[in-house]
Amino acid sequence: MTIDCRLEKSKKLRRQFPALLSVNNRIFSIARCHSKQTIFQGLLKDIILVPGADAAVRACPPRPPPYNEMDNRIPMVPESPMRSYWPRGSECTWLDVGNLAFDVYTQKIKVCVNGIWQEVTVETEKRRLDYTLEYQTLTTPSASIDVTVFHLPGEGMFAAFANNGGGEDSSGHSVVFKWIDGKFEFYQKLSTESAQSCEYFQIRNQFFLAVANYGNSTSKQNNSTIFRWHRRRKKFKPYQEILTWTARDFEYFEIDGDHYLAVANHAEGDSNDVESSIYQWNKGKKRFEEKQTIPTIGAYDWTHFTVDGFHFLVVANAFNGLTTLVYSVIYFWQNDQLVQFQTMETNGATDVEWFTIDGDIFLAIANAFNYGPQNYLDKDTQFTNSTIYKLNKDKKIFEKYQSIPTYSAIDWEYFQVGPDHYLIVSNAQNGGSPDQHTSIIYRWQGMEKFVAVHRLITPATADWEIFTDKKDVYLIYANAKDTTSQVLKVKFV
Repeated sequence: MTIDCRLEKSKKLRRQFPALLSVNNRIFSIARCHSKQTIFQGLLKDIILVPGADAAVRACPPRPPPYNEMDNRIPMVPESPMRSYWPRGSECTWLDVGNLAFDVYTQKIKVCVNGIWQEVTVETEKRRLDYTLEYQTLTTPSASIDVTVFHLPGEGMFAAFANNGGGEDSSGHSVVFKWIDGKFEFYQKLSTESAQSCEYFQIRNQFFLAVANYGNSTSKQNNSTIFRWHRRRKKFKPYQEILTWTARDFEYFEIDGDHYLAVANHAEGDSNDVESSIYQWNKGKKRFEEKQTIPTIGAYDWTHFTVDGFHFLVVANAFNGLTTLVYSVIYFWQNDQLVQFQTMETNGATDVEWFTIDGDIFLAIANAFNYGPQNYLDKDTQFTNSTIYKLNKDKKIFEKYQSIPTYSAIDWEYFQVGPDHYLIVSNAQNGGSPDQHTSIIYRWQGMEKFVAVHRLITPATADWEIFTDKKDVYLIYANAKDTTSQVLKVKFV
């Protein structure tokens, strides 16, 4: 028997092989008779049985005679019936110039160039995340709630930190760093007030950075600011202010050429039942105007995603004043507005991460707090399960895919390195012992789902981002309790 046109196995039969053999609904076992020992294991995708002949002679190119590898005058493959897959003649002629052929014996691809079969060098990088190294420490005016990494065309890569003020920075500033010669360097301060998140986006040839300000009091509205890039001064300048209630997040999205901003309002006075707003870009006025309001419950985060061209927006609801066990909601864009699509039970939800793996759609929910009647003993309130949902396209609903124990999870971040898919969760923004102040990296392993592969001893992180510079991959986190955030460099195995 010839396997893959290369490996030969032979076994003398004690009985005559039948001249006529029925193959309909037959199972062929390649093994010793009357024995459980199998001499072949695997999947046969194709098998040819030809009585009285060796099918390899017809199906495989003949093995070339031994020759010096430097002697390219010996043809790789002579004339064979498989002409559509192999060069048409025994020589590399002008008719074959540019044709590719795969040599099953050397397992190499060759191309016909100037009468010579030359090997094709294919650069394949099978890199897997091995571990991370501390690469750079960044000093910010105050603790950081969010970090956003973005590329500004013609200017380079930047990282914007949303700083919540306090300490020595009573005025409340957020900072922007610029990537220069493989390091982030301080670039600009932004005037903010207990900033919670930064959202970078582009409208035509203009570039914006929207900062959600929580403010210093829940009893009054506060201005969140949209900054615009000033081309001549090469700085972000205040462009528009939007009245918000303890804003936690901005989310930009585009539908059919129209531009939108969703703001997550967290609380209004003592009530967590507050309207969050969707703003639309007025092309004539070149301003954002309120288009739709949506009732939310202590909203923390908006996330936009698309499925087969349809647009969705999901809000992470955290607390209704009595319990953190509330419903987060997925909305669907229909007839020029958002309508409710599905609810998901969450426990102090703070972040929603959308990603795809091999065509499957996932939502990872970060649950941060377990407070209310469901935890009547008020025990381990920081410890709760965070949930990953997977879209069932037949039922058109997101179903629970996996629950992962987390400790005050604030953020999920999805990233891919080579063929591998990863999720990193930021644990312990609040409370917890030092050993619980860990950010954990999970790798998707098919039937095993997401499996923890790395534990990073970090401060209380509130946000993670991933970025690349040439072939290097970096992780950056926002320190929620101190003024020092870090950049980590990924090492590959």
